[in-house]
Amino acid sequence: MDVTSYCDKVYKQMVGMKAGLYDLTCQVGKLDGGMKEKAAKTLEKIHGMVAEVDKGMEELMTACPADWAPNRTRMDTRMRELTDTLQAMADQMEVAIPDTTAWI
Repeated sequence: MDVTSYCDKVYKQMVGMKAGLYDLTCQVGKLDGGMKEKAAKTLEKIHGMVAEVDKGMEELMTACPADWAPNRTRMDTRMRELTDTLQAMADQMEVAIPDTTAWI
């Protein structure tokens, strides 16, 4: 898989994750007390992961390194962590996250 195809695939996954993140953010806004504070910290972590993936994609698309395997490994790891964290929070909040790989 070339860099452009890889970035397109990751971009499509990110669209679904960002939609799910928006839904979670709306649900967290409805919480009260300690649960809201705890959920807000997790959302902050997720937003940081999203920013990292966005930055990694930007680097791949602009720098286009000859050996991009290390970048891909780092991005794949971050995407798995992001997916797992987002899904765990969605399960806890009882919010459905779109299947970001169904249409790839």
